[in-house]
Amino acid sequence: MSLLNKNLLVIGGTGFIGAHLCNFAIKKGMRVSSLSLNSKGKNRDINYINADITKIKNLKDCIHNNHFDYVVNCGGYINHKSFNKGGDKVINEHLLGVYNLIKVLNIQSIKKFIQIGSSDEYGIISAPQKETDVCYPITPYAYAKYSSTKFLQMLGKNDSFNTVILRVFLTYGPGQKEDRLLPYVIKNLLKNKKVELSEGSQLRDFCYIDDICNAIFICMETNEINGEVFNICSGNGVSIRNIVENLGELVGNRNFNYSNKRVENNELWGCNKKSLQILNWEPKVNLIDGLKKTIESYS
Repeated sequence: MSLLNKNLLVIGGTGFIGAHLCNFAIKKGMRVSSLSLNSKGKNRDINYINADITKIKNLKDCIHNNHFDYVVNCGGYINHKSFNKGGDKVINEHLLGVYNLIKVLNIQSIKKFIQIGSSDEYGIISAPQKETDVCYPITPYAYAKYSSTKFLQMLGKNDSFNTVILRVFLTYGPGQKEDRLLPYVIKNLLKNKKVELSEGSQLRDFCYIDDICNAIFICMETNEINGEVFNICSGNGVSIRNIVENLGELVGNRNFNYSNKRVENNELWGCNKKSLQILNWEPKVNLIDGLKKTIESYS
């Protein structure tokens, strides 16, 4: 299936995954629109739309009369606040935002709605996490992502709405915000500042941004996957300490302080067999090469 001249709407198109996705889509010859809260971006080939997906009137005014062949929802920030300390707003950003998008978009004309889910939906269950596992989300963010997944699956089953949910694990690469783990470590190492970290024993699954984007486009071009959930991950659990020590070696600086203990799932790494079998997708960028590319972008 050719994506040439197809209309793509990326929710959160000025964010980390969204911005990379927009650039990839332009190279494929798609007509790209980005919807976000942020000011307009600089790429003249992108139609930037400023709207708040939690406010349905604002959203309707901005996109109601537009036609989109594909929609990818990368919207909402990763935020692990408790419910009483802002978590209710996090739920609105993710869950209410999805409700409003479905109400406003002409869902019958959309060839595929791709929801960017999260490995946090699984909660504290044993690794490797599989798509068939029962999820136990432990934060408002994880709850909102998981609830969005179930809502979209319900629409896929009862309303023939063509939707796919991609549960991404830890994504990294150039352009990520400094409050994320790898940019924080890299920038402090480059400035010869001490890097404060938790004990580093947590096992996580890291996947380079180009591989995430490739998975999204494969889903656009794959039929008969309506309502399916796919883990988009490497399938390998790597300790945080191992990652940051690799970064230290590549940068030539090991100014680390491991101390703080965090309450979280100590082993969050996924099984990607379903993605390989059905989508014929697996990561192409190995960890060291991905870390080198990321460091170069911040240098």
